[in-house]
Amino acid sequence: MAYKFWIILPVTALFFLACGPTIDYSVGISVQIDSSRSFKTPLRNETPTSVAFSPDGRKIIAGVYGQVYLWNIENGETRSFPTPVSTQRPTSVAFSPDGRRIIAGLYGQVYMWEIDTGKTATFKTPIRNQAPTAVAFSPDGKKIIAALYGQVCMWDLEQNKLLVFKTPNAKKRVTSLSFSPDGRKIIAGSYGEICMWSLDNIP
Repeated sequence: MAYKFWIILPVTALFFLACGPTIDYSVGISVQIDSSRSFKTPLRNETPTSVAFSPDGRKIIAGVYGQVYLWNIENGETRSFPTPVSTQRPTSVAFSPDGRRIIAGLYGQVYMWEIDTGKTATFKTPIRNQAPTAVAFSPDGKKIIAALYGQVCMWDLEQNKLLVFKTPNAKKRVTSLSFSPDGRKIIAGSYGEICMWSLDNIP
């Protein structure tokens, strides 16, 4: 059964019309939302390089000067996870799927913290003069990946093994990456293309 309805915004005197079961979004309405919350960084004159929510949505992290900073949204508590060198700025951050670990891309490495214990681990990258542009955990939390120039590095945390996946152009930076939902594939954005690798046949 066909139907019509109108949503009217008196403030802007704009209206939105949709006909039938499919809504046409070709006419846009801009609404400014001012009711935001603010979480102050340790240094007020810096901009976080990367941010992320915990899987349960109760915490947020940000890469800032010399540390990864964590805020508990519910109780307002904060924690600092210092980088090995105080002048380092994490280029990318991510939570593990269980929310118990944090990783960050640093100069020549990926650094990992256990939130509860503060225990750390270091994963050296083959390219030591570059910080990963993106990092991520696999859906099962058993692997981490990092984006570098011309390659994606993957560490198997259980086997303590590093694998390197080369892109067609070794001189171009990999800018983004992701695991598939089942953890069996990796995709990465590079210059003019998206590369995909299967992990099925890796011993």
